[in-house]
Amino acid sequence: MLKIAGEADVCLDNLQHRLTLLGHKVSIHKGSGNPSRNILARLVLAGERKLLRLPEPTVAEGKSSNFDADLIVDLTQGSVNAQVPRLTVEINGHRDFLAALASTKTRSRHANIVAFLDGRAIAQAQPMITRQAFLSHTKDELNAAVETLLLSAIARLSAGHGHEISYSRNRLTPSFFLLHYGYDFGCAVLRKVIARLSKNHKPFYWRTAWRLTEGSGISPSRDRPDPTPFIELQDDGERFYADPFPFEHKGRFYVFVEEFPYREDKGVISVAELQDNGTLSQPRVVLREPHHLSYPNVFRHKDSIFMIPESGGAQEVVLYRAEEFPDRWIRESVLIEGANINDVTLIERDGSFFMFATEKIGKGSASDTLVVYSAPDLMGPWLPHKLNPILVDKRGARPGGCILEENGRLFLPVQDGSEVYGGGLGMREILSLNDEEVILGNVFPVTTGAAWPKKGIHTLNRCGPLEIVDSTW
Repeated sequence: MLKIAGEADVCLDNLQHRLTLLGHKVSIHKGSGNPSRNILARLVLAGERKLLRLPEPTVAEGKSSNFDADLIVDLTQGSVNAQVPRLTVEINGHRDFLAALASTKTRSRHANIVAFLDGRAIAQAQPMITRQAFLSHTKDELNAAVETLLLSAIARLSAGHGHEISYSRNRLTPSFFLLHYGYDFGCAVLRKVIARLSKNHKPFYWRTAWRLTEGSGISPSRDRPDPTPFIELQDDGERFYADPFPFEHKGRFYVFVEEFPYREDKGVISVAELQDNGTLSQPRVVLREPHHLSYPNVFRHKDSIFMIPESGGAQEVVLYRAEEFPDRWIRESVLIEGANINDVTLIERDGSFFMFATEKIGKGSASDTLVVYSAPDLMGPWLPHKLNPILVDKRGARPGGCILEENGRLFLPVQDGSEVYGGGLGMREILSLNDEEVILGNVFPVTTGAAWPKKGIHTLNRCGPLEIVDSTW
């Protein structure tokens, strides 16, 4: 049973809803702490509310407040008098939410969020802050990150995993706030103007490249990158190819990709075939839905070939089966409904299936919140891990390819969004994976050297001698 004390600057409605769905009895109370001293941030938010016609922030009173709480989540600047454990949050070293919000207006756009149980740090988040034009949008993302970290901390406490963690206490001072705010707003406006004036403007662009190599390719234990050069998969300028997944069938190699025709403004799934002369054929569309598709994770299970593409915008995870490989796919089963799940990556371990992915929670990022699901069979039932969300980390949460096995060790490729989405790729060793815990190692950066000099590796996959990557920038 939980009581949550908050102030108007912190949105708690979605947190209450999600905790209630998880079976917690929750009551929200308006805080009595001192108002924020960051007058500039408050004035900017007030101006944006009028400009964007946004509602005034409120903290709703819970309907059921007359019960003895097992835990108090205190999001005020003061303190709640109670004899029960108290969970608090600091953002960039601030309890003051508006001061923390202003402190994200730096060159790094960094937000380090730490949850404390009676003064002991028990959980940490480093979310991806992407919407910089309006402070109100940044506030929404920061609110979502706080909410997600609290969900993670409460899940760990409920499972008896509330051990203390080490963290770096770096207090960011919101200096030159208006200068950074004006810079971000100006850049956003400039991008809009360029997009309107430029006939050839592309909102985003990805490159896919492959190579045939007999070596170990890109490896977490390899000191020097394999020098075998990658070959770029050419496009016609009206589309791009991304999220490549190679697959071998009857002695031939295929590459499934997200194809994004700019005119359609959504992704479809296409396939290219490795020719006898060592080149890839032009990709052709094999799967199209009313919604966006990407990350075509193709794999073999028993006597069938399956695909789980990313379809988070449709709020579902769908398993497709190849009726006629590689061109005809049918919907076999909906594995998860009602959640924005991205980039599903599977592994079968100890008689169970596990699914790594990221989940977009509320108005947060789709790239920084790692969740794990498990099932006794590929067809399900798929259930969320008891410690979900596993972590919030822009440096290494979103999967970037199939899990690699090397000398008995398992490595999950993860996207590094420290600078920008698609900014890099790393490897995280899976140290422990079962129904009780999920433990990942540190992120080891992936580099390709001169073999593929483009910056920002985003996906890495390998099938036999065929290794394939994609990148932006």
